[in-house]
Amino acid sequence: MRRFLGIAWLAGGMALGGLSARADEVTPANPFMGETEVSGVYALEGGFEVNAGNHVVWQVLTDYDDLPHFVPSVRSSIAWKLADGGLLVVQDFEGKALIFTRDMRVRLAVSEQPERGIVFRDTALGDFEVYEGSWQLQPTSRGTKVAYRLRARLRDAPPDFIARGAFKGSAVQMLGLLRDEIVRRDLASSAVRTKTTQPESGTK
Repeated sequence: MRRFLGIAWLAGGMALGGLSARADEVTPANPFMGETEVSGVYALEGGFEVNAGNHVVWQVLTDYDDLPHFVPSVRSSIAWKLADGGLLVVQDFEGKALIFTRDMRVRLAVSEQPERGIVFRDTALGDFEVYEGSWQLQPTSRGTKVAYRLRARLRDAPPDFIARGAFKGSAVQMLGLLRDEIVRRDLASSAVRTKTTQPESGTK
């Protein structure tokens, strides 16, 4: 199954709302997110640090087809390998802001730099007028630092006071879900390594 986690987080992030965080509250377990808005285009910049290696983080960010399993708002996510080496990722998801709900779709052109970064852009521009962003990975002494950026503008957008809270709050929650999956996979991998290195019963 084609790997997939990171990109649909981009789409699925819109579907979760209500959470926020300040940069001065950042801890390894507490993602952060900043937001600006100009002429209806929302720019998000945030991230988190996790006690896991680049390899595990990359596996999660690129687990495209499995994204709906841990992001409930994403109804489907399918990735295709293109002849030029890039990827096409089509995602259907549910967007929510307060009492408002709508179904949305993105058709993402994705470019990967293995274990370094991902760049994506919606080429269909059906539900969005602008939808583009990136993921960047950087090794640290404690594990991996993950940076996330998104520029987006909805067609037929709700009032600014609703859209602003939905974009930022959903992105923070999305980053938290992503980090949880990275930790879960890293722990599972560590358990397997520990089991395989233990001596068999009865050996000396």
